[in-house]
This record gives sequence, C-alpha cells and structure tokens, in this order.
Amino acid sequence: MGRVCVALSRARDVLLILGNMDQLVSASAFWGPIKTVLKAQGNLGNSLPLVCSNHASVTHVTQISDFLDLKDGGCTRPCLFLMPCGHSCRQKCHGAKIRHFCGEKCLRQCSNGHTCTKPCGQLCGSCETSVSVDLSCGHTVEVSCFSSGRPEILECPVLINKALVCGHDLKLQCGSKPTSSSETTTAACGEPCTAQLDCGHLCSKLCHLIESAEFHLCLEACGCYCDRGHPCTGTCGHPCPPCNVVIDKILACSHTSRLLCSQDTRNVDCSERCQNTLVCGHPCRSLCYEPCDAECRFIGHLDLNCGHKVTGRCSDRPSCEQPCPLTLDCGHACSGKCGERCPSLCSELVAGDGDGDGDGDGGSRPCSHSPLRPCYSTRDGSNSSLVDCVAVCGAKLSCQHYCSGICSKCTVSGVHAACTETCTRRLVCGHTCTGVCGQLCSPCNLKSLVRCPHAKTTPKCGELAKPCKEKCTWRCVHKRCTKKCGAPCNRTVCDEKCDKLLVCGHSCAAHCGELCICSDCGLSYDEFPVFNLGCRGGECRNTSQSITNHNSERVGLFECPQCGEIIPFSHPFKQMLETCLERVGDLNNVFFSRTLKIKERSDDLVDKLKMLQNINIQELKTFCDKTVKLLQSDSKKLMSSHQLSMLELQTQVLEIISSEKDLIWITLSISGRPCFNQSASREVIGAVKKKRQTAENVFSGDVDAIVVKLENIEVFCYQARPFTLSIF
Repeated sequence: MGRVCVALSRARDVLLILGNMDQLVSASAFWGPIKTVLKAQGNLGNSLPLVCSNHASVTHVTQISDFLDLKDGGCTRPCLFLMPCGHSCRQKCHGAKIRHFCGEKCLRQCSNGHTCTKPCGQLCGSCETSVSVDLSCGHTVEVSCFSSGRPEILECPVLINKALVCGHDLKLQCGSKPTSSSETTTAACGEPCTAQLDCGHLCSKLCHLIESAEFHLCLEACGCYCDRGHPCTGTCGHPCPPCNVVIDKILACSHTSRLLCSQDTRNVDCSERCQNTLVCGHPCRSLCYEPCDAECRFIGHLDLNCGHKVTGRCSDRPSCEQPCPLTLDCGHACSGKCGERCPSLCSELVAGDGDGDGDGDGGSRPCSHSPLRPCYSTRDGSNSSLVDCVAVCGAKLSCQHYCSGICSKCTVSGVHAACTETCTRRLVCGHTCTGVCGQLCSPCNLKSLVRCPHAKTTPKCGELAKPCKEKCTWRCVHKRCTKKCGAPCNRTVCDEKCDKLLVCGHSCAAHCGELCICSDCGLSYDEFPVFNLGCRGGECRNTSQSITNHNSERVGLFECPQCGEIIPFSHPFKQMLETCLERVGDLNNVFFSRTLKIKERSDDLVDKLKMLQNINIQELKTFCDKTVKLLQSDSKKLMSSHQLSMLELQTQVLEIISSEKDLIWITLSISGRPCFNQSASREVIGAVKKKRQTAENVFSGDVDAIVVKLENIEVFCYQARPFTLSIF
C-alpha cells in the first residue's frame, strides 16, 4: 500500500501506468477505485496515444517495437520544415533538439563566378577552385581562387640555378631571397670538393673554402706498413697508430708469448711455469716472473734415504712406515718401522719351555697351541710368564665355518668371534641367504619358488600371486576339476590306483592321475598309497600323513619331508601349499611393520644404551657411545631395520650379563663384536652354563635365571630352521 501511494503522489507532469489492470485489481482491493476513476475519465485503454507537435498526428503505441519509429521525438511522416535557404528539411519528423538538414546542392557563387561545391546546409567558406596566376618573375602558378586576389604575396615555387663563387650551381626556389651571403658561397654548395691533396688522393669532403690545413686532411686509408710489414689501420691525414696485430714474440726468459706487434717485451711478465730445477731435483712450481720456491711444493711419491717410497710433500717428508729391514742381534727381524729406532729388546714370540710363572701351573695353556714367550726373556734369563695365545682360534663354529678370532680371547670368554664368511643358511622362502654368516638373516628379495603351471611372471618371496584364471589341469580318467587354477579344487585324490607300467617294468604305486612311483625297485612301503612330489627326480616317496605332519605347523614354504626341497606346485596339496605361503607372507608383514617403526625403535635403543653407560666397563662404554652416536647422526640415510635388529639383540644380551662381575670376559667379547646373531646368543648361553660348571663355588649370580632370560629373547631372523631362542 505504501509503494502505491508514493507512485500515485510523486508525478509532476503526467503519470503513466503500464501493466495489466485486471491483474492488479485481483491482487489488491486498493486498485479497484483507481480503475473506476480512470475508466470514467477515458484514461484506461490498450494503447498509449502520442501526439506529434509538428503535424498533430496521433500514434498509438501498443508494444516496445513501436517506440523505435518514434526515437527522434516526432512521428513517422517526413519533416518538410521550410528552412531559410528556401529548401524543405528532408529528414524524418524529429523533435526540436535535432537540427534541420538541407540535402540540396549550394547554388551560391564567389566573386569570380565559381559555384560552391558544398551542400546547401553548410557554410560556403573560401573558394578552393584552382586558377592560373602570372607572377612578376614571369612564371605562371596554379593557386586557389581565394589566394589569387593578391599575387604580390605569392612565392614562386619554380627551382632555378644560381652560380656560386666556387663555380658550382645551386638550385634555389625562384621566389626565395638569400638571407645571407653564405647561401651564395661554397658553404651552401653540396658538391664534392675533388681537390687533389699533397698525398695524391682527392679531397672527399663537400665543397669548402681553403682557410687552413685542417680542411684538407686526407680521410683515405693509410698505405704505410710497420717494421714487420703489417698495414697501418689509421687514415692518410693522421699519424700512424701503434700496430695492434697479435703475433708470437720471444721474451727475455726464452718463452714465447702472444703480444701486440708494437708491445715491448721488456714490460711483459711471463706467465709460463718456471723451468728451473730445485735442489731436491723437482721442478720449480712458481711462475716464470716470480722468485723460485724456497720450499718445494711437490706432493706425490718420494724416494727416502732408506730406499723406500712414501707419499707426501717434498718440503715436509713423512717418516717411513714400512717394516724395518734390519735384523736384531738375536737373529729376528726388527718389528719396528723403518723410520724409527730399533728396539733394544726383541719382543718376537718364541716357543716357551713351560717354566714361566704363568698361572701357577708351570705355564700350561688351555688351548692346544704351543706356549710362547718374548725372545728377550730367553736371552737375559728373566722369569717372564707365557703370553696369551695370539694364534688363530680355528674352532669349528655351529655354522660349520672356522673361527677367525684370536685364540686367547675366544678361550677366556667362551664366545667366538663373529663369522665373516658368506652365509649358507636356508631362509623360510627356500633360498640360500647371501649375507654375512655372523649377521641376522634378512628378508629375501628374489623371485618366489612357488608358482602355478600357467604362471608367466613370478612375484617376490612371500608375496601372494594373483589368482590364476586358467582352467585347472588336475584330471584323470575318473575325476576332473572344473574350477579355475587359482581357486580350491572341487575334487579329491582319485581312489583308484594308477594302472601304468613303468619303464623299469614295474607297476606304478601312485594314485591315478598323480606323478608315477615305482612299486618295486628295491623299495618297500609300510603304507599305501604314496606320493611323488617331483623332487630329486621322483626318488622321494612320502605318504599323505607325513607330508601333512611336516608342513602343518612350520613357518616356511611347502617342502618335501625327506629331502627338504621346495615344491613349486602340487594339485593334491594345493591348499596346504597356499597355507604355507600365507605364513611366509605373515612373516614378511612382521618385518615390514618393524621397518615402519625404525625411529621409535632407535629412540628406545638409545635409552637402553644410556643406561648401560653407567656400568664401569670401558669396552662397554665405548660400544654404547659409538652406537648412540650412530643412531643419533644427522645422516639422511636411516639405519636399516636389519642392522637395528642386530644392535637390539646385542644390547638385550648385554643388559642381562653386564651386571654380573663374573661374566666380565663375556661382556668384553660381546662389546667388541661388529655384528651379532642368534648363533652368538647361543654361544653366550653355553659360556654362562660353562662358567657355572667350572666355578660353582665362585660364581655369585643365578645362572639358571640368566639362562632363562637369554633363551626368552626374541630374535627377528629370516632363517628357516627353528632354534632354542624365539625366532620369527
């Protein structure tokens, strides 16, 4: 209601309402009275009548397009307004804001009788008709009509020749007047000079007055040559510049240098290497113009006075690090270095006679090696004890390799040195470990040994292959599997016996449709039937029960109970084969999950090592400091999970035994090992048990409790065979 009141009360000249009045009335009762008033006044209709102010004609507008015909403010008829020129306006009827326009030709003439060329409605302006005018100089020019009235102010545009004092002609406009005398002299001349100079060349400048010698300097190329025959690069009228041709010149030091032809060799510093030889025999390393080296800067192989060669700086020769070639008075070779003074006492170990003070047992040794004592003790009559055995241990380890450690260390601690041979242990995937024997076996990256008969590609060890979509090939004359190769078979082993006759002449003892087995050939079977898994050329015979018992609980791929060979595929035991493969996959997942926790494991190990640092054993502190520094290094390459597992195992063993003073030799041996595995842990258990047997009254610790703790340590190893320790 408020908007309607505002709309009806604000109009000043006229109020137009455009819309559907019936719809407005139906929407609001307010519009009903308004409609009645408008209808009574005759102001309600279906069109808008517009009256032309020029012609009084009425135009009814019923739609928007009707306004386009009235956009100039008039009606649709011609204007025909009579203008002052006597013509009528030819435009469409328009309002007063648009000027009238006459489209007729102008009929007015200038004073010379020329008709105007512009439309009637425009101003005529000056007459532009071209006429001929005779000038006072005698030339005739074409100008516009309005300019011909005053010929005295017109300039003649014709070019004429005017003679200059130099004899050349200058082209000037006829009507122009010289502003100064220079326009008629040689200063305005544009012709070349062509005067012959003293050098024989012609002047190449424009025509000029000869007022000084500078005006006739020759600009041609100079024809002179330097002392070495190089042409001058300057101009003829100027002094010759220094020759800038680059040539080879011999300097005072006899070296050759690339210099300018005009350059004096006495002012040049030679940048070549000095050719002088120093007192030591090496060439000088300074530049030719520099003083020779006071100290030789040669670095490389040097010949010493002793005849050996070393690598170093000539001015600061290192001492000889080779073994001394001299022989001592005792006949043994000197054990010192060539550059050092020979020792007065020979420390060479010689066979002892067992008379030393030793351990009170006449110099007896716990090993089988010959007793040794220093050479000087046999010559001066001193009662020196036997030294610890330094021979290679050579004991056969559990891995069937031989110990390469020092005999005395292995004997005292009861723990052998870490084996550095190539590992020959078998992994759970069936492959042979390729790592170091003294380390834990890490997961395998080779191709899996398990595959179906249709497989074209083989996944990595422990990974499950995609289910085969080919048809299963397990069939005989009695039964046939109709499933896909990758799905469980819908048939069982055929109950019938194979009726084939083998090459050896005996009948087959296998089930119908399975790999054949000779029923005789010197072999006897307590149970029937037996299975040929395809290993060792069919020589292994296994019953279904023995195969199931062997592969039901163990972690590893499906294998023959007799020879241990991995079986790639077997129709009767397909489900068991896949179960074994899943167990290996679960083991891989364990190793993978530990790999994802390297950072957390490293932090936990650092905390344990810092606790061990409080124990007053120097070798143990050194091991802890070195390992903590390695774990906390800023190197971008993190420690592998395999390396971290060995350190964790080594630290756990040290935590158990390091607090026992009676086991200090075992602690020292373990702290110095570069690697650690389950075999080392078993050796520690054996050494602890041996301590209890040999020192029952002296050992203060609880051996059984220590052994139980050691046996309960979890060892994360990929080795196939189980051990006393817990192994995943």
